[in-house]
Amino acid sequence: MFSAFVKGVDERPSPSLWGERLPFGTVCGEFLNATAGWVHGVAFSPSGDSLAFVAHDSSITVVYPGGESKPPLAVVSVSTQLLPFTDLVWKNEDEIIAAGNDCTPYRFSGDPSGWNLVGPLEAKAGRPGLGEQREQSALNMFKQMDLKGKSGNKDDTKLETVHQNSISSVRVYEQSGGRVSKISTSGVDGRVVVWTL
Repeated sequence: MFSAFVKGVDERPSPSLWGERLPFGTVCGEFLNATAGWVHGVAFSPSGDSLAFVAHDSSITVVYPGGESKPPLAVVSVSTQLLPFTDLVWKNEDEIIAAGNDCTPYRFSGDPSGWNLVGPLEAKAGRPGLGEQREQSALNMFKQMDLKGKSGNKDDTKLETVHQNSISSVRVYEQSGGRVSKISTSGVDGRVVVWTL
């Protein structure tokens, strides 16, 4: 992580855990996860005292700095069996929402002692419309079998998620008092979805 402060253009940053004097190009820290997968998204916590990143190895890593020129207090990585995440946002100091190639946002929670995957924001089985299947006549059913080579009413090309393709961006939509209450996600499918947390 490098400082991007430009003297004469940016307001001088106040001293923080990342350093006191941060001229342009200063290395504030270098952090790796277990497999050194390339990074897709990075976000600072609301206080700016922690950093999280998602990598191509389907992991999320949270860094707690120890101070200028000191090793970090903690670097916590959570490996998942999900497809890689592409972006993330902090809900508060102990909760992160990450999304990507699994087409739905996931919630993580933790602190310097450890982080864990809580689960998806989206309740797949409970979404209206997905479980509802219209009855088809016998003639229509045979037409579908003839045209598409499948039987039954179910369209197995439609995912059981709001997004029908990878999520490329996660943004804060609404917040108050340092706590995020709504986020938005946008995906490759062209959809923008607002989620209440």
